[in-house]
Amino acid sequence: LSFCVFQSSFWWRFWVLTKPFWARPLRRNGSIEAWGLLFLLVVQVFVTTWLLVKLNFQQGEFFTALSKKEENRFWEAVASYGVIIVIAVPLLAAKEYTANRLAVIWRIWMSEHLMTSYLCNRKAYFRLSSECSDNSLQNDKGDYIDNPDQRIVADVEAFTKAALNFIVVFMGAGLRIFSFGAILYSISTHLAAFLLVYAFAMTLLVTWLFGKPMAALSFEQRKCEADLRFSLVRVRENAESIAMFDGGARELSSARARLARVLANSLATLKVTLGYEALQNATQYLTGLLPAILVAPQFLAGQGEVGGVKQGPDAFPML
Repeated sequence: LSFCVFQSSFWWRFWVLTKPFWARPLRRNGSIEAWGLLFLLVVQVFVTTWLLVKLNFQQGEFFTALSKKEENRFWEAVASYGVIIVIAVPLLAAKEYTANRLAVIWRIWMSEHLMTSYLCNRKAYFRLSSECSDNSLQNDKGDYIDNPDQRIVADVEAFTKAALNFIVVFMGAGLRIFSFGAILYSISTHLAAFLLVYAFAMTLLVTWLFGKPMAALSFEQRKCEADLRFSLVRVRENAESIAMFDGGARELSSARARLARVLANSLATLKVTLGYEALQNATQYLTGLLPAILVAPQFLAGQGEVGGVKQGPDAFPML
């Protein structure tokens, strides 16, 4: 996804796929509910981000109160933390439910739209299944659209969930950069400046090393698995003919070849994922260490509170 975001064609394709659903008249089936859920989702993202900021602040209060042996301040922080947890836990669950509910509504409309186009638009199902060289049946790379029936089922579900997750992640990331960035800036200007450089460098590194390979392998995996499922479904639908001509061995050979492509692509994906997981684990441990190193000189010089040392490492991973 990170690689695709930097492609100019990504935003155009994303707009083309999302516009028909969101540009519908409000009185169309499910449109008002969809916009209502989207508005609710935006509100939930704002509120949950604010709660995360408050939790970070209260965690700092814990350690500051303990270091200064201020009992009343400590228990006030504990009480505030507990209240925030009581509110945040169901709200985070509600946010996930809202996103999934909206994805279901979107999937229903998009599946209906694509099935209507597939079955009732100039016999598209016949034209797509026939072997011809008509460019209108090819994608932008010149390849024929593979397994359109299975893509309507599987890819629509994946797209609606990924699109909503994309919107929520980007909106939440912007809010976290603003809110937690302000926390880091209040603790140390050096920490805030380092954050910008670190985040930009790691984004470029991950995009360059893993973004494009993972996107290509994911697409190929779906294609190979769809081909394998189709070959097995075809055997079931043509069982009588295959049995009459004793074609079981030939179908087995064909299925094994498709399975081999699935496994080969899965192994290639595992190799790329191994490198990604190694880098992710390294950055996870570094994000707990680097903020403390940057804040420590300020604290050791007698400036700031212990809570700031705790807030820095906790706020840094949020960005």
